[in-house]
Amino acid sequence: MCILSRHGHNYLRGHGHNYLRGHGHNYLRGHGYNYLRGHGHNYLRGHGHNYLRGHGHNYLRGHGHNYLRGHGHNYLRGHGHNYLRGHGHNYLRGHGHNYLRGHGHNYLRGHGYNYLRGHGHNYLRGHGHGHNYLRGHGVLCYPVS
Repeated sequence: MCILSRHGHNYLRGHGHNYLRGHGHNYLRGHGYNYLRGHGHNYLRGHGHNYLRGHGHNYLRGHGHNYLRGHGHNYLRGHGHNYLRGHGHNYLRGHGHNYLRGHGHNYLRGHGYNYLRGHGHNYLRGHGHGHNYLRGHGVLCYPVS
């Protein structure tokens, strides 16, 4: 189990590989900023639940690959900004629920592949006052099946 939980800033930042990997629950949870930021690979990978949850900013940002991948639930959930942003591949992939949910901005943005892919529910959800979109210069795919 890999957990970062506190009321301040919760993040992994570096110039190499930034990730949470495990067979249990992999998540960043807090009331401040929850994010993975780096110049390499930024991802949450596991067989359980993979998510960023917080009341501030929840995002994966990097110049490589930015993704949530797992066999359980993969999501970004928060009351601020929820997004995957990068110059490589940006995606949520899993066999359970894959979604971006929040009260602010919910989006996948990148210059490569931007998609939600899974065998369960794949969606971007917001409360009307924010933006919900997929944006990119490469391939945009949003399969629901």
